[in-house]
Amino acid sequence: MAHASTRKTFILGLGAQKSGTTWLYNYIQNSPYADCGMTKEYHIWDAVFIPECREFVVQPDQASGSELLALRQRLQNDLARYADYFCDLLGSHGVSITADITPAYAGLGPEHLTRIYEDFERRGVDCKFIFLMRDPVERCWSATRMKKSVESDLYGKRPDEEILPTYFKTTDARFRTDYRQTIMALDAAVPSENVYYGIYEEMMQPEQIEALSRFIGIKPDPKFSGRIFNAFPKTEVISMATRRAVAAEYRHVYEFCAVRFPRTRTLWNSMDSV
Repeated sequence: MAHASTRKTFILGLGAQKSGTTWLYNYIQNSPYADCGMTKEYHIWDAVFIPECREFVVQPDQASGSELLALRQRLQNDLARYADYFCDLLGSHGVSITADITPAYAGLGPEHLTRIYEDFERRGVDCKFIFLMRDPVERCWSATRMKKSVESDLYGKRPDEEILPTYFKTTDARFRTDYRQTIMALDAAVPSENVYYGIYEEMMQPEQIEALSRFIGIKPDPKFSGRIFNAFPKTEVISMATRRAVAAEYRHVYEFCAVRFPRTRTLWNSMDSV
């Protein structure tokens, strides 16, 4: 028998990019009690408050002819409508769960997270936060492979070994990979029982799927165990020198997570490169 959440629930997925967020979206959307609306990534709060995400700001001439872009423009211009949109989804018969899984939200400050939490709580909706993390070297390398595929006109056929060293120090890479900053913002903004932390390297294992399902309020679905979405497979290698350089840049992240999540000491192979 399917299990439904006893209270209306909104889930904010904060990333991290290339850490299983597409898997998370598909897992939530697969529930018969979930309706995430038009898209996985709404890009509302990041577009307004994170300088590196200004590309997601919808201009008036872009909104015409696209229902999704028109919605984004409305919500970006009036943040008070954000919770209303998802509460409307929750008002549909049989729907008790909805979500916005936008990885760039990892860069939001505690004041923004508090506002989102309180906006939903005032409407009687349980607001939960999910943050997924991946070995920082592997996250940056995966983002590099994605950029080569999605932005081929910019990166062409340049090798990973050439692109990764220019990417991992960018402000875009830093705010997406500084898990410590995101976790500290969550600690300051919302009750700990409303936050779920997942580690990419283990999150698709049955016992972790069960823990995630309990947090969301749905029945575990074992068929998602080991499934991969939106992957950009490795077809090249990077040198140990490059791996060490990326690991050194995010030494503070490895050290923080080793204390906060001790299992990362064994799950994150690149920790040995720090």
